[in-house]
Amino acid sequence: MRSTIVKSRVRAGFDHGSRFYGDSAPFQDELGLQMVESLATLDHRGSVAIELGCGVGKLTRDVAGTGRYKTVVGLDISGGMLKETQGRLRETGAVASLVQADMESLPFRNGSADIVFSNLVFHWLPELAEGFRQVERTLKKDGVFLTNILAEKTFAEIREALDAAQARIGAKSDPSIFHPFPPLERILRSLESAGLAITQNLARDYTRVFPDPLSIMRSLKRQGVQNSRGLAEMGLGRRGVMKRFDEEYRARFTVPEGVRLTYQVIHLCAVRSR
Repeated sequence: MRSTIVKSRVRAGFDHGSRFYGDSAPFQDELGLQMVESLATLDHRGSVAIELGCGVGKLTRDVAGTGRYKTVVGLDISGGMLKETQGRLRETGAVASLVQADMESLPFRNGSADIVFSNLVFHWLPELAEGFRQVERTLKKDGVFLTNILAEKTFAEIREALDAAQARIGAKSDPSIFHPFPPLERILRSLESAGLAITQNLARDYTRVFPDPLSIMRSLKRQGVQNSRGLAEMGLGRRGVMKRFDEEYRARFTVPEGVRLTYQVIHLCAVRSR
């Protein structure tokens, strides 16, 4: 299926969300801490480490603050996110270089990095394989790539409730409107075709609880999460549809503390083997 992701929308969404992202993305922060721990197990003192999609810079700051690396680079497509990253580095005194660029066209020399890492970013790319080829090109031989990627079961509750809400008003469901998180098989196939040898592959579903369905949507909006054609095109700008969405979500996914939301995360480690 042809991707419906529009990078300009992704960039604009994260530019807007950069002001709020640091306080509204606890799940991303949780996985980021796990990645810092994973990086600490690698024997790469004095090496070059690059974070792709650094966002507001918490992970770049934490990795740079360890003092383990000769050079740490944070790259993001969003200028707003990089501005937030710069502020965090300044506050802590951690030193990292910041680059605004597209992950499908990395501005780094071939074989220039010992480690490339990325937390919940690659699922935004229209072409996973091209992003992974850029990683393979940038890594030294035997260099390590660590990444967490959201896969196709992510936000399944939102999709189901939206379909039900639209059906109630006689609107036809259009799966292409919602962001197309990739299936595990495509992620693995894309990695291998890029010349990266997978050393760890763990798929895990995480469930988080929110007070109500609308708080989920508000949280995603504050983070700058944007699908390819915009939530407004789903009819979410209309109060009647949102009311039905709220009702359908509660009917299906209520738990004692509120309502649940699922993130399917693929934790991957790979090396450049050629």
